[in-house]
Amino acid sequence: MAQSLDDAKFQKALAAIGASGSADSVRAIMRNAKAQLAAGQLGQPQAEAMQRAGLRRLAELAGQDADDPLARRWIEGIAAFEALTGKRASRTRPMLERHGAQLAFEKLVDRTSGTSGFEQMIEAGLHDMTAEWIVLEFKDIFDERIRSLAEQRLSSAGVEMRP
Repeated sequence: MAQSLDDAKFQKALAAIGASGSADSVRAIMRNAKAQLAAGQLGQPQAEAMQRAGLRRLAELAGQDADDPLARRWIEGIAAFEALTGKRASRTRPMLERHGAQLAFEKLVDRTSGTSGFEQMIEAGLHDMTAEWIVLEFKDIFDERIRSLAEQRLSSAGVEMRP
């Protein structure tokens, strides 16, 4: 039977992720959590929470040099997706440079169908890193049609909270 870290140790592990200044150290903590889960030294909920915290920290580190808040969120979302899936977002990543952040977000949200990336992010508890969430987060710069599409897609995916 899997054991769980006591709350103090768990909070310390989460704090270590949040304080980490390098992607390599975050990845090492995430690997360690997976190993502890496999060895029965860590419970599933704690391991999942540590993985989510690690993905978020990797995203923050990736976007830390962006001056524009919307561009920063683009970079963070892409970095979270890539860390989650282990795949390079080779078509989505260059959209920022080609179109700028606002138009890039509009293009993602205006697609006619959902994507597996969106679904994977929702399933991993990273709904706030999706283009749809970020559009609602920056609602003042997006038109009503784009905001409505973002809202509909999040609602369809069962995401109840909003920015």
